[in-house]
Amino acid sequence: MIAMTNKQYEDAIELLNSRRSRAQPSLTQMRGSDDMTKWLGLLGYSQTQMGTLNVIHVADTDGEGSTCVYISSIL
Repeated sequence: MIAMTNKQYEDAIELLNSRRSRAQPSLTQMRGSDDMTKWLGLLGYSQTQMGTLNVIHVADTDGEGSTCVYISSIL
């Protein structure tokens, strides 16, 4: 694994945040949103707090596991 300096880490976080979607998710428009609302409630979050969560969503790739491990190693 390559060692990362503090500056490189800060630059990486800044880049990730600059690419973060500014869309405001609405669970009411999603199928199965009742279940998601319940899960969020169990985790202590309300639907209005969705925009405050820092999430990297990995889906629809052939390497979700390795992608998640790679992202985790960076963070």
